[in-house]
Amino acid sequence: MKITKLLACIAAGTLLSLGAIQPAQAAPAGDREALSSWFDQYGVSKQVQNRLHAKVLGGQMLDSMKSDVAPVSAVERTTEAFITTITTYPDGSISVSEQEQPQNVQFLDPNVISPMSISGCTVSSGSGYSSRSNCK
Repeated sequence: MKITKLLACIAAGTLLSLGAIQPAQAAPAGDREALSSWFDQYGVSKQVQNRLHAKVLGGQMLDSMKSDVAPVSAVERTTEAFITTITTYPDGSISVSEQEQPQNVQFLDPNVISPMSISGCTVSSGSGYSSRSNCK
């Protein structure tokens, strides 16, 4: 008798908790467009993009988001400003990393030794400290 009541309580609790589960909601159209634009920028085909969108909408993680999935390829693109590495995973998802190319600084004195250029910093300072952020 006690087991029957216990099982009834467990079943009732389970049914009540199922009512509290909310269905997954689709990402706003703007999010999908932004992601598609990013995929287009790095050469992901529309067919693969559609599969990846469906995977995400189905509540699954892309392979590029999983630490235990090895990439199947990596392509490096070099421009004057950046070295960009595009890594592709088994499901067609990608990860992108960029490394800025150092730029030579032109000085008036050719005998001066200095580091490569650092530019674009936002500087904040106070009594005894200086902080730089967003530097290139």
